[in-house]
Amino acid sequence: MAPVQDLKEDCETRWDGASEETLVRSLAAPATACIEAGLVGSSDARDGGPNRLGLTVSIRSIYRQKVARAFVLAIGDRLRLSEELRDRILTALHEALLNAVLHGYLRLEEGLRDTLGGIAASHETIKRQLASPHYAQSRVVIEARWSGGRLLIAVYDNGVGFDPNQNRAEYRGSGRGLLILEAFCDSITYLDHGRTIILGFEL
Repeated sequence: MAPVQDLKEDCETRWDGASEETLVRSLAAPATACIEAGLVGSSDARDGGPNRLGLTVSIRSIYRQKVARAFVLAIGDRLRLSEELRDRILTALHEALLNAVLHGYLRLEEGLRDTLGGIAASHETIKRQLASPHYAQSRVVIEARWSGGRLLIAVYDNGVGFDPNQNRAEYRGSGRGLLILEAFCDSITYLDHGRTIILGFEL
């Protein structure tokens, strides 16, 4: 297993992209920002500070690895989270990341995964798209900040976005993900046509 490469005085690290285990190690304190190796540039985290944790990761890794779980474990190492709160954060973050990959970048059709045949077809479509060099540098930024009994987790992507004011009654099948996401958060904010989602939790 390759050692974690520390950058910027142990504040920014690089993840080798190999496994959830190495991601957990890369996100361990004192890291405040981490970027997946192979992505061009440095971390896209907005700024530093002791009460924050940022991760820049490829959409391939989000689909293939348990990125949300590793990120929530890292937050749990820095904050005292109840099991119920940890599970809510994990469910909401996983849903937000999956939404960014499948709908923001890959533009998977709504309802495609609503049948058994559709699930198999969508899986093949996703594998084919993610193997394309076009998506090699497509990334999502996750940034957590906490203070005053509140945790905010922002998920930023550069996908096609969506209309957050769409009538919720129109959601069906996999499109119900936003309803599920909202049910697990204490607050939720959509910015930049849904390309930024901020999940809020009371600690």
